Amino acid sequence: MRTHTFITALTLFAAAPACDANVDADYQGEPLLTLRGEVAKPDKAPTQDVEVVVAWFPFKIGENYMVAQKAAVEGSFPASFALDLYTAPDASMLSEFDENDPGFAIAYIFAVPAGTDLGEFGGEEEPPIAGVVETHLLVYAAGDLPENHDTVTFGIFPEPLKAGFHLFQATPKTDAELEAIYECLAEATSIEEEVACGSIHDTLVPVPFDTSLVLTLGDIDELHFPEFI
Repeated sequence: MRTHTFITALTLFAAAPACDANVDADYQGEPLLTLRGEVAKPDKAPTQDVEVVVAWFPFKIGENYMVAQKAAVEGSFPASFALDLYTAPDASMLSEFDENDPGFAIAYIFAVPAGTDLGEFGGEEEPPIAGVVETHLLVYAAGDLPENHDTVTFGIFPEPLKAGFHLFQATPKTDAELEAIYECLAEATSIEEEVACGSIHDTLVPVPFDTSLVLTLGDIDELHFPEFI
């Protein structure tokens, strides 16, 4: 897993039904978004209670950190969970590519020991992650990300995104795919040719919000963290 240099916590509230694949960030009252899932390897759970958090990577130039939102957990954990977002990510959680960037962020879904103060983790210190959703990433865009946005141009996202929340399945490249990409990159002589070779990172495919997520518990070194950049 990459080292992230700063994490803070934002507490959210209780549970409600799932939303459509794209959610209007201005919607108030009910949760903007609910995701549900099951827990894999419950025998790997820490002895204390566990909480689910959404950790946003905001892509701010010259900075490398994450900002986490705590999520309500429904039912007995470890067993199943419901993750509820009542507010869209604020400015501290969003990218700042340039003055025309509407702002976006990509999030991991983590499990951490209950009571973890995410604000305490800075510098090179890793948070006490007890699990992660290994196959999906959550994305929020404060405005439309058009075809010429860098995230689309350089292949982070497979297509332009509308403003709002999005859920992506993240699939690692096969060895054969990686070999072909590296061979292509070795022969590339321009940024355009490098982009055409494709990304070595996970392939992101949009999926509906009613997709059942699997949160795998275990030691941090045993877990797979989706790679998006």
